[in-house]
Amino acid sequence: MSETKAIETCEGLDISEARDLLQVYGYGLTCRFEHVHATSGRAEWHICLVAELALMHPSHFLACLEEAIKISSSVPESMTR
Repeated sequence: MSETKAIETCEGLDISEARDLLQVYGYGLTCRFEHVHATSGRAEWHICLVAELALMHPSHFLACLEEAIKISSSVPESMTR
């Protein structure tokens, strides 16, 4: 699915569509314990619950990713070890 098509659709996402959307931005997708995580190298960010994808617009999904990255960049490195 192209980025434009994913963002224009009003329907929620499934795992495959979420994975495709993240790949457009250079991230991978991992599901752990019913949670969706974006990955890049050794970094990993929680985005949402798998159950929330079906109700989540692609722009909201990307906003959650952006917020997760922003929050993790403000956490002191000593707290992440």
